[in-house]
Amino acid sequence: MQTPKKLFKYKKFNDDCMELIIDDYLYFANPAQFNDPLDCKVSILDDVNDEGFLRDTLSTLLQRNSEKKLKASAKNLRYKGPVTAEKISILSQSEAEKIISDIYSEFSFAQYDFNIQTINQVLTSAIGNIILSGYSRGVLSLSKKDTCPLMWAHYADNHKGLCLGYSIPENTDNKIRPVSYTSEFREIKISQIRRMLDGDENAKAEIEHNIFLRKAKPWGYEDEWRMVSDVGLQNSSIYLSEITFGLRCKYTTIFSVMMSLSERQTPVEFYKIIEVPHKFTLEKERIAFDHERLQGLPRCMESLDQMLNDEE
Repeated sequence: MQTPKKLFKYKKFNDDCMELIIDDYLYFANPAQFNDPLDCKVSILDDVNDEGFLRDTLSTLLQRNSEKKLKASAKNLRYKGPVTAEKISILSQSEAEKIISDIYSEFSFAQYDFNIQTINQVLTSAIGNIILSGYSRGVLSLSKKDTCPLMWAHYADNHKGLCLGYSIPENTDNKIRPVSYTSEFREIKISQIRRMLDGDENAKAEIEHNIFLRKAKPWGYEDEWRMVSDVGLQNSSIYLSEITFGLRCKYTTIFSVMMSLSERQTPVEFYKIIEVPHKFTLEKERIAFDHERLQGLPRCMESLDQMLNDEE
């Protein structure tokens, strides 16, 4: 699917919104903050039903996680060379074996949830915990639509907010991907995880898609596209090119935003949402400083009083 030339972000107007606009940041949210609790949540499906296979997969995951941490520590301490690499390998293997041994011991003493009744379920659960903890990433949600009544109501403070329009450069379009809307199970298969560990890039892409790029069908009206990065503020890699103000957005807010960007090196176009007569649809029209509701802002009552007194 071809990436749209422009995508949109609905926002409530507040200090955080102004920071994104003026400092030209993007905010990648933790999926735990999403209004849909099922978003970015998946289950791990044991499609192999082989204890040895599961144990080996878990061991590989544990060793690689341990090696990653130990290598980072060694780098900070400036330890390197074949001896260090060998020690890291031995320690990682030893740690993995201990964790798996503990899992079997706890299972023998029935210390797991009553829903977990077999060792395969225990191993699958442990694999899932590691996989999902490794994908603690932030998500930027964008939409193809900028005149959607539902999204203006839900995400832009009942039309009192605004909608940021971003132009998508060609060198970024492969990082922005569409969301799939489905009624299928939210799951990752053990066989996919094993293929990923064996270096299969397609399996890795499938897993990332299942975590970050799938939502329930009722959300389809959003026409959502996503970028994935570290949680928090990031320098913008897409270009803010327009801002549309909601139907109920205060004109003092509109004036403030327009003034704050009036000397921006790359100009931004401004629009205002308007009603379409006799229809349940919205349109947008250009707005500039010569708009009748913006003329005379900012007001100064002292000057107005003085002008009126002079006329008397």
